[in-house]
Amino acid sequence: MKSITVAQIVQWTGGELLAGSLSAAVRGVSIDSRTIQPGELFVPLRGERVDGHEYVADSLARGAAVSLVAREKAESVIARLDETALREGKINLIAVENVLSALQDLAREYRSLFSAAVIAVTGSTGKTSTKDMMAGILSQLGPTLKSQGNFNNEIGLPLTLLKLDDSHKSAVVEMGMRGLGQIRLLTELARPQVGVITNVGTVHMELLGSQKAIQQAKQELIEAMEPGGVAVLNGDDPLVREMAEAAADKRVIYYGWQVVPENVYSSDNWVTAERVVSRGEKGVTFDLWYQGEAVAVELPCPGKYQVSNALAAAAGALAVGATLAHVQAGLASASLSGMRMQLIPWFGGGLVINDAYNANPTSMAAALETAKEIAGSRRLVLVLGDMLELGDLSQEAHREIGRQAALLQPAYLITVGRWAQEYGKGALAAGLDETRIEYCLDLEDAREAVLQLTQPGDVILVKGSRGLALERIVEQLCAGL
Repeated sequence: MKSITVAQIVQWTGGELLAGSLSAAVRGVSIDSRTIQPGELFVPLRGERVDGHEYVADSLARGAAVSLVAREKAESVIARLDETALREGKINLIAVENVLSALQDLAREYRSLFSAAVIAVTGSTGKTSTKDMMAGILSQLGPTLKSQGNFNNEIGLPLTLLKLDDSHKSAVVEMGMRGLGQIRLLTELARPQVGVITNVGTVHMELLGSQKAIQQAKQELIEAMEPGGVAVLNGDDPLVREMAEAAADKRVIYYGWQVVPENVYSSDNWVTAERVVSRGEKGVTFDLWYQGEAVAVELPCPGKYQVSNALAAAAGALAVGATLAHVQAGLASASLSGMRMQLIPWFGGGLVINDAYNANPTSMAAALETAKEIAGSRRLVLVLGDMLELGDLSQEAHREIGRQAALLQPAYLITVGRWAQEYGKGALAAGLDETRIEYCLDLEDAREAVLQLTQPGDVILVKGSRGLALERIVEQLCAGL
């Protein structure tokens, strides 16, 4: 983070200095008192179980340069602070009306200090992999900031923006949502010049009620961007293509390789692929085309579905000045975030595929296809957890994945969770022998089943929604490696 002053924080947040000096320097921002570093601003957020105001004194004792505090909490916080340090001006404290809003206001104003290109990515699936690949491409041009982990919400995105510094040539930020209006807010904070929308799926159906509502929520990125920006839209997804209507004041670049116009290879607003070849666990090769030119890409990420993510990443990077040579080099060295088709060598030449970060019908189907291809002649064991937040689609969506799983003829299908039992019903209906299906309601049962049923040489796919934390099964499988 670029050094700023307490005075700037007071101005940007509309806060009031309760104690300390306006000239004090701040060199970072933290919401965790356990990891705060000397010179950082402490932001005491209130969670479901913990209120950060309980740790203001501890953060200041650990060297925090200043702390925010909600006005309603100020008196109780000050009562816990060292009176002598307060009198001597050694403690800096800023009162604000709402701590979360203050964090967001701070990030909005801090972002305005920089001219680096900002690219935002959202979508039902693929946004993290697209972000990772795009950051890899843009790093060929210079230092690039990207969202870490799941820092894609009203807290994580401001914290990401507050890591910008003068060395960054670009920043790639991920935007998630759990309701209408959230992506609009994130877009207003980040003010991206480029917005990428990967797809509109059925994730969050339980929260929003329909795919049209999900489309509306994702489209907020395009609507809230400033005129003259670039909208990068998945041409293979009809609901995303429709968003071009909302981009009348922006340049539109499409990407895709499944549904493309006849003149796509020479088009100046399409990024596409041909000659796509999967190489199993080694990744995918294809020719990437843009404006009549092509480069051969060797993507080290398994699964043909990753081609779409790679095209999205290329389109976003090309929109801010990358060349096809940059795209080629960046994709060749692509490295994805953890628990996303992560390949872990296992006993006897086997392999554990850790895809446990999240799951929905689209990503689950893609993972199954890729796992079967990777397994080849080796036994395939599927450990599949619930796909959450699908609403009324839950039962049929799980059964359909079960039917698809049965077609792969796995050695075992191990289901984890209540909805996951529907995988078994779908698989049975599609002809999978019932002796190959093991139903587990919780992690403890699943771990026991996995250890009993797997054997050296197996390829084991582990995938489910984030709420199930199936990475614990991966940890147990790999404990003896």
